[in-house]
Amino acid sequence: MLKKSILFLVALSLFTAMPLLAKDKASKCKDKDVAGSYTRTLFGFGFEDDYGVFQERVYVRQLNLNEGGTVHQVESTGQDAGLNFATRTEWNGSWECRKDGTLLATVFGAVLNPVPADAIFPGSVPDLYLATNVKTTYLFRVDDDNTLTLIQAVARIYDMTEDPLDPLAGTLGVEDFDEYTYTRLVPSDADLTPLP
Repeated sequence: MLKKSILFLVALSLFTAMPLLAKDKASKCKDKDVAGSYTRTLFGFGFEDDYGVFQERVYVRQLNLNEGGTVHQVESTGQDAGLNFATRTEWNGSWECRKDGTLLATVFGAVLNPVPADAIFPGSVPDLYLATNVKTTYLFRVDDDNTLTLIQAVARIYDMTEDPLDPLAGTLGVEDFDEYTYTRLVPSDADLTPLP
């Protein structure tokens, strides 16, 4: 009877612990498990269309975490109306899993501002000039195999007279603690017409 009771308690504890262990595994950063492409929606500025109706524009930010620790980030906003407002380069850097299970990424990019015609020299056309270099550090929580949540971010902005590789140069921005969810971009054949 005692053996059966002990076996029952061991079995019961295993069944109750399994979901907790699975949750713990899913919520930890592991290099091979998190490598992939993640996206989130951005809502940006808008334009008036030809009929005077304001159209808010929807953009996508794509974060590519490559095995080996490199990261590439691109936004569809970067190429929108750059000669009128500003634009940015793609962002490249490194990422790593931290001991506490979070994911840390640091990327470099640059901001380009518009230059009106004739500003550089008489007869020059509208163009873009490199305004600042930017290093941004992101901290993500790994929610599950397909979801990351950005939980903290901060940018260090370097004017064009400062060395962007100097960790003490530049101006440290305000930390952002707003949370944003990134979802893994999973291959799907849903839009393909089935082949005969």
